[in-house]
Amino acid sequence: MVSQDSILDAVIDALPEGADIPEGLDVDSIRNLLPPTALVVVYLDVPSELAEEKAEAISSAFSDAFGIGLRRMIALSPPLPESDGAERAPLVSIVVYEAPDELADLSEAFIDLLPADRGGLVELMEEAHERGRLTPGVASGSPDCAAMFTGFVNLATLGEYLPLEELDRLNVSRLILPSIDAPLGLTGAVSYWKRGIQSPPGAHTFDMLRLLGVESPVSFSSDADMSNVFMIATNLTLGAGMDKGDYAVTLTTTTPLTEAVQGVAQWMTVTELPPGALVDPSHFRIDLSGVMPLNVAVSKQASPMEASRNGEVQVTVTVRNDDDHQMMEVALDDGDALLGYPTSTSVASGSTGAAWAVIHPGESKSLTYTVKLGSSGVYTLRPAAVRYVHGGKAFSQDSNPAEVRVSRPSALPFVAEAVASTWSSTSRALDGFTGGNGSSILMASTAAWAAALAFMEYRGFRKWLSGG
Repeated sequence: MVSQDSILDAVIDALPEGADIPEGLDVDSIRNLLPPTALVVVYLDVPSELAEEKAEAISSAFSDAFGIGLRRMIALSPPLPESDGAERAPLVSIVVYEAPDELADLSEAFIDLLPADRGGLVELMEEAHERGRLTPGVASGSPDCAAMFTGFVNLATLGEYLPLEELDRLNVSRLILPSIDAPLGLTGAVSYWKRGIQSPPGAHTFDMLRLLGVESPVSFSSDADMSNVFMIATNLTLGAGMDKGDYAVTLTTTTPLTEAVQGVAQWMTVTELPPGALVDPSHFRIDLSGVMPLNVAVSKQASPMEASRNGEVQVTVTVRNDDDHQMMEVALDDGDALLGYPTSTSVASGSTGAAWAVIHPGESKSLTYTVKLGSSGVYTLRPAAVRYVHGGKAFSQDSNPAEVRVSRPSALPFVAEAVASTWSSTSRALDGFTGGNGSSILMASTAAWAAALAFMEYRGFRKWLSGG
């Protein structure tokens, strides 16, 4: 079972810039369909009807344990391709349940499932959760996206279909998938922060304990089968002649590594500690080199947010440097703001682009222009793009979109506009037959029609007075 908060946003953010989205895939629709809490039950070589029956019992157990109402969302049996050397592909049955319960409401229940009686790294997670560092929106240092999960897997069944021979040869499978026949329980959390921790270029230090807000000493459990702290960070300046201090991958573990694993692990810093040992805070820090993007805020506003037809709206884009370093060669481009409205919108005044040589720390720069909106409806002005240079590298960041509502006209102006338009069209049509006197003829005809109508009304009024 997984409970998530904006986790799809993290996946989208992780896509490389310019990555192609498969044709026909509407990411926003998927984001709306992704439930906050879901239970996925998978059976191998179990008939579909029996799998659904078993899954219903599993769903009921999870619903009772978490106090939520899981309901079935979908059941399917996707075909699997035949693998080399396998007699046949296994029959797969998948049943998915959903619940409307949010991660913030269920996070305590997930944390309570951790084996707190064994101590160790569980205490680290508990303290981080108490400080609001695992669930979005709880505290100032909370992550932007997060997911918590719990469940169990039958490793013996799974091992029949996974090629684990190479892992077994390196004695790595015991680190990842312990060799046990009973179902293995899994509980954990994944959190994602969009904000960076800026430091001088070429001398970055990432501190996991600081990010999690943990202040208590951390130790490995003396009762856990294995304890690991694994950290990896992109090091953009690594080369063939790197020194030991240049490693951007560290592993602190209670599991003795075989010679084969030690050979594979020569490119990272490995520290072996006994169970129950106190872990020095330095094992939760990692040094790396490279240039990170600055902490920059780009906002977009439209004023007023409601306008009349053919009215004008002022658009302001503000770039604020919240970092300790300068933004260089800053270029703002809001040329795509009206994209999608080619006939009903236009730029009335000003420019949709601007450039600044430098924006100092704590400084803001703004661009303002005016757009004219024609038809009634809701207009979504697309985000503005800001590009800048820091440490010799180019970075970019987008603003939020801005929304403007153009109200529909009232009945009286609408009728007046329709009459005026009809008069103009009829007058131009008569011009071709009357030598340019269409307007005069139309006016005389209208006056004669109005006079006749008035005379008829006058006669009717006199008859009413005389009682006729």
